Amino acid sequence: MILGAAVTALGVIGLLVAEWRESAGLRWVFKPLASAGFLLAALRAPAFELPTGTSWLLLAGLVLSAAGDVLLVPRSRGAFIGGIAAFALAHVAYAAWFVTSGTPWWLAAPVAAVLVAVGHLVWRWLDPHVEGALRGPVRGYVALVSIMAGCALAFGAHTLIADGTAAASSDALVPLAAAAGGVLFYLSDLAVARHRFVKRAFVNRAWGLPVYYVAQLLIASAIS
Repeated sequence: MILGAAVTALGVIGLLVAEWRESAGLRWVFKPLASAGFLLAALRAPAFELPTGTSWLLLAGLVLSAAGDVLLVPRSRGAFIGGIAAFALAHVAYAAWFVTSGTPWWLAAPVAAVLVAVGHLVWRWLDPHVEGALRGPVRGYVALVSIMAGCALAFGAHTLIADGTAAASSDALVPLAAAAGGVLFYLSDLAVARHRFVKRAFVNRAWGLPVYYVAQLLIASAIS
């Protein structure tokens, strides 16, 4: 875990420099490096332990996220749609893990519905800036990331209230880290959306990239 986090930290620093300098070459070097770091963390490098049980869903989400990262390096529309598809599938994998890890439907469903309502507001903010051909994919993506974030919040809440004694112990830290990772992933997507559709500015990258990679490391920490 420590090795993977160190690789990601190095990659993020280099990636921020690449964004500041608007260097495509540096992006190709440091973005895959940063993503490789959270994959190394998931596999507990240098031990390289494979996940057990439903943890494979988290690993699948991390692999899809890494693929999405690489697809978003080019500036073409086709690559962007491919990146959206990869991240959308990652959100499906993460949401499935939150739901199958003990979150009751009676809690997950209403929380996810609230987040979808918030997502509708996000879409109304983005809609005037999104090209016609991208509206369908982006609208679908907003819905999926909102559902995932709702499942993450519900999972975190259930972890806290399921057993007061357990929730106060270190045993609850790992699942809570995963829940926090899901929420942070959602927040980082707001930075991506603003940069891609509303206003291109380094500030979007300055906070969005660190939040995104912290989110993935937190999710990776929950793999057992």
